Amino acid sequence: MRFPLFTSLLVVAPAIVAAQQAETKNPAEMPPLAEQSQGRSDSSVLAQIAPENRVKLQVTLEAARRRNLPTRPMIDRIAASKAKGSTDPQIVTGTNEMLNRLELSQQALAKAGRRQPDPHEVALGAVALERGVSPVQLEALIKSAPTDRSLVISLDVLTQLTGRGLSAGDAIAQVSGKLAARAPDSEIAALTAGLGAGVKKP
Repeated sequence: MRFPLFTSLLVVAPAIVAAQQAETKNPAEMPPLAEQSQGRSDSSVLAQIAPENRVKLQVTLEAARRRNLPTRPMIDRIAASKAKGSTDPQIVTGTNEMLNRLELSQQALAKAGRRQPDPHEVALGAVALERGVSPVQLEALIKSAPTDRSLVISLDVLTQLTGRGLSAGDAIAQVSGKLAARAPDSEIAALTAGLGAGVKKP
């Protein structure tokens, strides 16, 4: 299962949500993202990178696997950056930055009581961090939900709200408020209704 690319940043949320909805009966059956990223897809993407920088990317990807972090978003970012004309050193830097965000997201989930964070939630949390949400804010949002509740929809909505220009604080307040009230995912998803691309930060 491949995640589509975000238009300008990390495009992972829509495919993750679709996957979550398709697997609601037994989310545990979803293949780990770290496993999904291995194989022919990795090789074909990395083959576009010059050998010296390819080795650096392979080291970063292996570091992610050792830490049980999803590598699919990293592979997608590498491919997208290459397609946009980024230099190999820029791609290496961007991938390392993504590794850091993924780790911060995983840590926020763990600190909030999710000792074995779902890789889809980790990936979406990293998107939120890239879009201005702080690790402290992310952890607070996670804590507003029961530990056995999936946060895939909630984190997807958070990334959509911040991606459309809503401030991180306002987006966190809206989503965490719904979670604290034990609102269903459909109600949380409705937060994006009517939000146009022209929303500006206060």
